[in-house]
Amino acid sequence: MEQATFPNQISELQAIELAESVIEGSVVEMELDVENGNYVLALKTSNGKAKIELNAITGEILKLANSCSNN
Repeated sequence: MEQATFPNQISELQAIELAESVIEGSVVEMELDVENGNYVLALKTSNGKAKIELNAITGEILKLANSCSNN
């Protein structure tokens, strides 16, 4: 299956590096939302999970959510 792309889109690797530089964790899931032109990445962190949404062209952080699992 071929992934949709946008002109001047940042690479998947660049999106992963950006997400991991903002959130201390490891990307475990990633998708390109072609309707909105955004990367959506899920990360595993030491405190649980985090989700970040990036503009696929500029790399701008659009949304950031953390879910802590402090038991």
